[in-house]
Amino acid sequence: MQSLLRFQITGWCLVLMCGLVASGQAQAEEPRLLRVLNSRDNGVYGVAFSPDGTQLASASLDNRVKLWNVASGELLETFTGHGDGVYAVLFLPDGKTIVSGSLDSSLKFWNTSGGGATTTLRGHGMYVSCLDLSTEASLIASGSYDNSIRLWTTTGNSAGVLGSHKDAVHSVAFSPDGSRLVSSSRDGTATIWNVENRKAAAALTGHTGGVEAVAWSPDGKWIATGGQDRTIMVRDPATGETVRTLTGHSRYVKCLEFSPDGKTLASGSNDGTVRLWDPATGESRSTLPGHDNTVYSVKFSADGTRLASGSYDRTIRLWALPVSKPAADSSEATP
Repeated sequence: MQSLLRFQITGWCLVLMCGLVASGQAQAEEPRLLRVLNSRDNGVYGVAFSPDGTQLASASLDNRVKLWNVASGELLETFTGHGDGVYAVLFLPDGKTIVSGSLDSSLKFWNTSGGGATTTLRGHGMYVSCLDLSTEASLIASGSYDNSIRLWTTTGNSAGVLGSHKDAVHSVAFSPDGSRLVSSSRDGTATIWNVENRKAAAALTGHTGGVEAVAWSPDGKWIATGGQDRTIMVRDPATGETVRTLTGHSRYVKCLEFSPDGKTLASGSNDGTVRLWDPATGESRSTLPGHDNTVYSVKFSADGTRLASGSYDRTIRLWALPVSKPAADSSEATP
């Protein structure tokens, strides 16, 4: 009887596993921690990969921008010149220019080869809290505690004010084609703006408390918003309606980022964790522990194989992500 039961259980498991492989549902690998970069001097508020994924820029409250080698973890350059903490960084498409936004209310351009800032942009009346780049429109957007969103050309000129919230702007994200931008604010709303006519196209409501983070999926299908209410809302940009609500973080959701293929949404929180979600289903795929304080920034490399998380605990954690591979076709298997 025991032998028969063992055979039945084993046979059922084999059938189940074969079915999963045949349907392309084999269990995915978990993300793997590659290394921890120690910023040492102060909390890390922003991180950004270079276009080729070989370098990482970080922004921290010690007034500095730092450049790291992703493969080795070596600190390559330290850029000084801001008069206060740095909140945000991004790379321009040339891979040789870093743009930073600071509590000193300015944006600065830096050459990755070192030296002082090549350009300083002023216009905001308070902290520059966030940045985003539209490669299609060749524009940089900056959000500020002066409640405004400003646009700048990638050549270093002002392109004017896009719009304003009723309170501090926490996050900005361009649509894939650069024609629209979504912003989030401490006023409890996220707003979609038309970049060309500078008008608000839609207000996204639903969060209780401030909206800390926004992200726009690469295919343009979804906008994600993260709030002080500890939830993430995945929305339809065409209607503004919430498609699904993701729960799991125990404190504020501070940052969001879609993977380059749009199939994964990363979030960071005051609870010290990074979570990876399936935006299509709302499933929580992985929880990445290790940070001892708020995670302020999460960024994917352009090829989607790496994730960087920056935290107030003064560290950056680099993660290797599993590469999606279609399961082998069972019809091609050798009998």
